[in-house]
Amino acid sequence: MMKPKVAIVGAGISGLVCAYELQKAGWDVEVFESNDYVGGRMATRWKKGFAFDIGADFFVRLYQKTRRYCEDLGIAFEPMLPGSYQTFKGGLLYPLRLDSLSSLLRYKQVSFMGRVRLLWFFLRARRMAHDMDFFDLSGIPGCLDEDDAYSIAVACMGKDVADYLVDGFTSTYQFHRASEISVGAMLALTALMSQDPDGFARYHSVGEMAAIPNALARHLMVHAGARVDAVMPSNGVVDIVVKGRSLRFDAVVIATTADVASRIIKSRSFSKFLAQVRYAPTVSLAFRVSHNALAGLASVTVPYVESSIIASYSNGAIKGQVVDRGAIVSVWLHESYVVKASRLSDKVLYAVVEEELRRVCPGLLDEKIVPHDLQRWAAAMPKFYAGYLTKVKEFLDRYQGEQNMYLCGDYLNSPWIEGSIRCGERVARQVASAVKKGGAQ
Repeated sequence: MMKPKVAIVGAGISGLVCAYELQKAGWDVEVFESNDYVGGRMATRWKKGFAFDIGADFFVRLYQKTRRYCEDLGIAFEPMLPGSYQTFKGGLLYPLRLDSLSSLLRYKQVSFMGRVRLLWFFLRARRMAHDMDFFDLSGIPGCLDEDDAYSIAVACMGKDVADYLVDGFTSTYQFHRASEISVGAMLALTALMSQDPDGFARYHSVGEMAAIPNALARHLMVHAGARVDAVMPSNGVVDIVVKGRSLRFDAVVIATTADVASRIIKSRSFSKFLAQVRYAPTVSLAFRVSHNALAGLASVTVPYVESSIIASYSNGAIKGQVVDRGAIVSVWLHESYVVKASRLSDKVLYAVVEEELRRVCPGLLDEKIVPHDLQRWAAAMPKFYAGYLTKVKEFLDRYQGEQNMYLCGDYLNSPWIEGSIRCGERVARQVASAVKKGGAQ
């Protein structure tokens, strides 16, 4: 009996995990990737001895599935060197420690009453934790997907907490404002943090971000530089068009960003859903500085009320990367500035960001800063806006697997690397289950 054949379109982490799991389950799997590298937003560029993670650049301790794949693939999953997490406010840095929930009362970047209300909010979120999974937001009750996080934060905790903590945290990790994230997503994240305050300790893999996708790809048939131009279902099979050739499969998993998926899939129900997906762009930049310029720092959140340009920056030295007494500082930009600066040359953008970095990073005020590398991301992070969590759940319940086509990726209520990996596993199970039942419905 011939093995069922599946095509995975897109070799980001979610697609690679899906392919890996289906291959283990006995499928004949082929992966098609338009770039000449795998990993998507989980990729690393090496230059002058430094590793620059051009998209995601760290793991956290509570990434259980990520850790498991590292173990399976023989990749070391290691804690970064000690460093503090801070918020920039009024020219100063304020600690963002979360050793325990009581440490919230020491957040002096907000008022005392704001701290008390923040603690109350964390305690409330912890009581709701059993109903929420931040890495699979489809389980969030619909009643918690009606309002945006910023409005609720202002109402429940005050404007200073909303601006410096909720909005600051959102733009650090998502690049957009908290007004564009569902309160359900914020509650799920808060619940996760309240259950395991040390769970956000930063980790990295030996070989940096590219290590996991590269290791997965070595076990798979990956066609790099193979852009898929169309995905067309027909009489129980699915054809894909690659470089003018039509290839036939029993099922196809589209693991690209939603904008690419929308362009290549020939399905009204898929297209209608994909049109509702929104992304925040960013630019990730790397500068070379003295290895001890940011001594003691891990990462700094720069709330939008303090800078409309820089959302956050982090210290590459805590990964143990020091070359000729130099280290990398990585910087990420706010969505709104990226939109305004889309036509700036790299040279001009480096200059603008360097000037702003000196202003929001006291340790770099008089330091030598050398531009190193940058990556522009038009679709950096999906927006889990109010109402969107419900839209995803409705699509998955009604249309996922229709005509043997499946979507896969972080925008399917699966935030961050851990969510993307879990989504890949989930879709692999769905594909395998549909075949056992005689085909997708």
